[in-house]
Amino acid sequence: MTFSIISHFFLVSTENLGAPYHVYPFDTGGALDEGASPAVYLEDYALEETLRAVNNHIAWAFGNSADYYDGKLRSDFGKDIPDWDSGPKTFGKIARLASVGSNRPDRRASAIEVAYARHVPLNDVKFAVLPYQFLEDPSGRNTDMIDKLTAWSCLGNLSMATKPRACRLP
Repeated sequence: MTFSIISHFFLVSTENLGAPYHVYPFDTGGALDEGASPAVYLEDYALEETLRAVNNHIAWAFGNSADYYDGKLRSDFGKDIPDWDSGPKTFGKIARLASVGSNRPDRRASAIEVAYARHVPLNDVKFAVLPYQFLEDPSGRNTDMIDKLTAWSCLGNLSMATKPRACRLP
């Protein structure tokens, strides 16, 4: 099994992280495989390295955070973007991959990527969604991960036979 294709998410408190290293309007690993223009360099898609830029992008492209989470671009998105402005035009094409009704749905396509230039300490993680495969596989249990999650009260009474679930970290 290849773990690189299994989704896992961490919601972190940004209070102690400082400014992001880079911010992109989509998951670069997923979106660049699915429609980015070869004429547009990755850096041309980059947003300003601030969390405010993330909020501004959501308002510009989706209108509100609920529509962002649903992958629903504004109905009038792109109408005011000139044809020659290939960065924003291509972003729209990529973001529509996450929309309902896409014939090639990819929820990563409109997931904003925020990266930091350092490791994020686990005590800054507020919520985690991990696949079952990170906890157990045919060779046995991932006791290091399970012990840490248990110490943070994430596992509670979770049976190792249950499906993956989210856990709230302290």
